[in-house]
Amino acid sequence: MGNHPILESSATAFFRHARTGFETLTHERVGAYAHAHEKDKAIYAQSSYMRGSRHGFEEIGRVESRFNRPVVYPSNLLHSGSLPDDYDFNPDPRRGRLTTNIFLNGEV
Repeated sequence: MGNHPILESSATAFFRHARTGFETLTHERVGAYAHAHEKDKAIYAQSSYMRGSRHGFEEIGRVESRFNRPVVYPSNLLHSGSLPDDYDFNPDPRRGRLTTNIFLNGEV
């Protein structure tokens, strides 16, 4: 597959919500997070995918995109695709960033 411009400029990033300090959302935290995030939306005008620490979030980790690389993390971890502003959301998997979500339940 070699070099691919979409893969070279994208990642999956993980965040901490600055106002609450939350890195994960649980049922108990949803109300507090929603209330705090409403305050953030009044301050920050988010118009793109998250990149770095901004809009009331601190980036705490990232995994750069690579062909055929799986990224596994808890689904309640605050996360976002980190994509360039000029990202082409082409549905053709040969040209775009193909992702899949798999949710597993059970004891680890």
